[in-house]
Amino acid sequence: ANYANSVQWYRDTSLLFAETAPSILVDQAGNYWVEYTSDEGCKSASEMAGVTITALPFPPAFHNENNLLVLNDTALLPTNYALQWYQDGNLVEGATGISFCMTNPGTSLYTLEVSDLASGCLNSFSLGATFDPAYDCTVPTEEMAQIENSFTLLPNPANGWLQLQFDSPTRAEVVLINAMGQIVFLETTMGGKMDKTWELSEVPAGLYAISVRTAGGIFTKKLVVQR
Repeated sequence: ANYANSVQWYRDTSLLFAETAPSILVDQAGNYWVEYTSDEGCKSASEMAGVTITALPFPPAFHNENNLLVLNDTALLPTNYALQWYQDGNLVEGATGISFCMTNPGTSLYTLEVSDLASGCLNSFSLGATFDPAYDCTVPTEEMAQIENSFTLLPNPANGWLQLQFDSPTRAEVVLINAMGQIVFLETTMGGKMDKTWELSEVPAGLYAISVRTAGGIFTKKLVVQR
């Protein structure tokens, strides 16, 4: 039999108009099958093949804050995800966080790729950005120095709870990140004294990072959760 001709595709019980080629590209979930009709008029149907459509993660849009490329909205990340930064199409080793500090002079195309670890689907966002020599996001600013000097994290190692305190003269985000780069907790302060207690009873044991992010840079401390 010549299956290149005289075939008709179906989704569930619906005939798919004009889908008469040996293969088919689909964009809807359902059970697909194909029917072949011989020159003599005999018909033969294939077994059904179930198709599930998985949505891509949201593009991980980011912006430039004085050479610090910062993810716009961590709430749009998948529940289980991995991040990777690229510069001019080249993977940047170790750059797997929610921000990236530009240090190379000139203009480059920066890309942040997000992977949904549950589905395996990828998406990305790219932005051309020019390095500004007036700013150095690798060196703590005055506001970051104030945060570092007032920062307390108790207890560490932690078990059932964790108390976090610091003073910030400006808006700051505090992120607890696990070893896979996934956000466990995220808090935002508009400035002033930050005093927060996190419940850790459902947080697995392991090594974590607590990052405080402002427009002037990032301050990070390690945290150990024990059981």
